[in-house]
Amino acid sequence: MCCQHENRGLNYVENDGTGIVPFEPSQELGLVRDLAAKGLRCISFSYMLVGTDQFEQALEGYARNYLNKEQCFEKFLMDHYYKQQATYLMTLGLKDDLRTTVVDDVKYAKNTAFLQVRMVSNDMKETAVKVAQKAGILTAIPEVGRQE
Repeated sequence: MCCQHENRGLNYVENDGTGIVPFEPSQELGLVRDLAAKGLRCISFSYMLVGTDQFEQALEGYARNYLNKEQCFEKFLMDHYYKQQATYLMTLGLKDDLRTTVVDDVKYAKNTAFLQVRMVSNDMKETAVKVAQKAGILTAIPEVGRQE
């Protein structure tokens, strides 16, 4: 997916080269959810051009409410990204295979040691469900709801 920044909006060029079309952040979220449902970890990339004066002025404004420059910088980026002043580049789905012994270890814990196996994850719910299924932790497919 090739991209182009135009009129301070979030745009991208279609794969077939037919032209620039508007890109909504909800499209990215839909793509991320689709990849996560396949058990992939996702990372998206975008960029925006920011003038030094604009950035310094924003940091001063955020400094009243945030503890350090990193928090100010993160707030600045998020505010401007969601105002569609960034150019979306791509989303990658990263496959992270289970360790070779995980499935056997889960079977042993459940069937021999009679343990109830649980998984704690910081992944998206869709990714965590897929990984738990592959590991044998989940045998039934739960409905994956959204936490808002």
